[in-house]
Amino acid sequence: MFNVNKNLNRIYSILDFNFEYTKNSFKYLCNFLIDLKNIGKFITFDDAISGNFDSKIPNFILDHHIDYYPLETLELAKWEYDNEIISNIFIFNKIYDEQSNYSQKTYSVEDLDIPFLRKCEQKGFNIGYHVNALGQAKIEDKSTRYSENLYDNIQPQLNLINRSKEIFNQDLANLRKYFNITNAIPHGAGEGNNCLLYTSPSPRDGLL
Repeated sequence: MFNVNKNLNRIYSILDFNFEYTKNSFKYLCNFLIDLKNIGKFITFDDAISGNFDSKIPNFILDHHIDYYPLETLELAKWEYDNEIISNIFIFNKIYDEQSNYSQKTYSVEDLDIPFLRKCEQKGFNIGYHVNALGQAKIEDKSTRYSENLYDNIQPQLNLINRSKEIFNQDLANLRKYFNITNAIPHGAGEGNNCLLYTSPSPRDGLL
């Protein structure tokens, strides 16, 4: 057992560093998902919102944000597909490489395995929009720090916010060429994308 400072979070005092998770995290996760499947059912956010689930059994919502890891996410999605487990997969329309002064595009939705993701959608998976519009606008602007917090300083940056809304609409329109996008989750990473959903008018009004 690893020696820990007892003043740290209690979880550290019971964590066994020889635990199965540390040996093969992918296998551990898959086994855990199978255990959940055996006692309940996986549903999507759309199912939960519409009430399309059996309240008499446990219902689980599995949520993936692809971020900078499309290959890892798709690998897990293929395992889920083969094992009759559905999940929610939130994808960027495009994302830029932060390590290259924002000039290099890491990937766009067209670089992903669209035929496979469509098969997932047909099988009951939910494909959603992972909103990074404000991050993209900050990268374009050049004068705004990527991690700058807009929550308490929205009014002076209306141009940035308005450009973010344009990107939001463009991203959503392009994603909908391939998928039935009905919901979105803001990307974090200090971008502040969730503040877009609380500006007036919200970019989601009439769109999602």
